[in-house]
Amino acid sequence: MLFLNSYNGSMVELSIVLGTYNRFGRLRACVESIDRFVTRPYEIIIADGGSNDGSREWAATHPRITLIGERTLHGAVDAYNKAFSLASAPYVAHLNDDAELVGGCLDAACDLLDKEPGVGQVAIPFRDFRGPVILNYVHRTGAQVLYANFGVTRKSIGDSVGWWGDYLHTYGGDCELSFSVWAAGHTVAPLHGFCIQHHREQDELRRPNTDSRYFFEKWAGFRP
Repeated sequence: MLFLNSYNGSMVELSIVLGTYNRFGRLRACVESIDRFVTRPYEIIIADGGSNDGSREWAATHPRITLIGERTLHGAVDAYNKAFSLASAPYVAHLNDDAELVGGCLDAACDLLDKEPGVGQVAIPFRDFRGPVILNYVHRTGAQVLYANFGVTRKSIGDSVGWWGDYLHTYGGDCELSFSVWAAGHTVAPLHGFCIQHHREQDELRRPNTDSRYFFEKWAGFRP
């Protein structure tokens, strides 16, 4: 693991974590939307899996980005966990590199956490391409469990539950974190009136999901 750039800002209130690989255009649009809409003091931590499309060179020039440069891909869960470990703010947001903020959703999520001490994580609605604005739930018999496909988590809670489970590889880390927040006795709360645009890039990173069965095996029978 090589640190190509390190942001040395002080008193940040929000750490924003991304994983990326050869999605320069999408990554730049994502970061530009962060720069446009986030007003709280923030840092961006990007784990790059060996991009050769100019992503690293561009990210290394950004004044707020800490860039973790890997030589090869190790999977999304490993990448995000490395980025989470460097977060310095009390609140930590996870985004995809093919997502863009629409308005002040991250500020609003932090506002909710400020006001509601029992909330451990805020789930931000999102829209895939031109589809409806949705939140994601895992459906159980007689219950729906909300999880944050995109969200903001209290760092203290994320640290205590281990962020994204290292038994996973590419998918399921977001579900794992939300279920761990619920299991630790905190609430995952929906954010109303905002959304994130998820472009759902179809490339080599979007692989068949072979991780979900491990998640469902671990959390079989769980109810918040």
